[in-house]
Amino acid sequence: MNYTGIGVSPGVVTGPIRRVIAQKVTGPVPADIDQVLKALAAVAADLEQSAETIELEVAKEVLGAQAMMARDPSVIEVLEGAITEGVAFDVRPIVEEAFGGFKEQLLALGGYFAERVSDIDEIQTRLINKLAGNESAGLLLTEPTIVVAEDLTPADTAALNLKFALALVCSHGGATSHTAIVARGLGIPAIVGCAGVMDLADSTTVLVDGRAGEVLVAASAEEIAMRTNKEAKLKARADSVTGPGRLS
Repeated sequence: MNYTGIGVSPGVVTGPIRRVIAQKVTGPVPADIDQVLKALAAVAADLEQSAETIELEVAKEVLGAQAMMARDPSVIEVLEGAITEGVAFDVRPIVEEAFGGFKEQLLALGGYFAERVSDIDEIQTRLINKLAGNESAGLLLTEPTIVVAEDLTPADTAALNLKFALALVCSHGGATSHTAIVARGLGIPAIVGCAGVMDLADSTTVLVDGRAGEVLVAASAEEIAMRTNKEAKLKARADSVTGPGRLS
């Protein structure tokens, strides 16, 4: 079975996949408002630190924007209004409801703003994980791999080891999502909105065509050669164009 999504970064590669399954906190997260605000400030500081250490300029901008969202006074105001001062109790549903309100506002605006919902999700996830003491150490790749995920955070995308990350395929996301923008900046083939791709088993060999937005399972040698040659010709044609009219 083959899968189709939105191609956000061109290129054709073949290799085994590795599914990245997000670890989500589902149990109670006891905290009081002071702990929540301290954790939120730490989330913003983590994003700012990542922005400083990552070399990719577009990733710096994305992470900086997320840090600003985490420090937004309106976010702090909503949390302060929803969580009882000085009393520790399960804040996870309250945090999710508070951030859910911001997501609804962005979705109602549509377009570019709707794509920013994933940034709100990342801040919410980072906050809950920090409160629960369940922070990720990041994605470690040790061999050439096609990374497959529901969605990958911009920070994790920017930190991919390009020695081993052949391509990125996400089942969620849109063409203007921050993850897509960062993947494009890395220059590896990337596809988002590729429904069903998480059903594949780890180590399944696939062909990823980032320009066409297609993932092919068990592609023939002829198909691989045809797509590889076609991509090489398109890239050579693009590289031959110079001057102010060139599209990068």
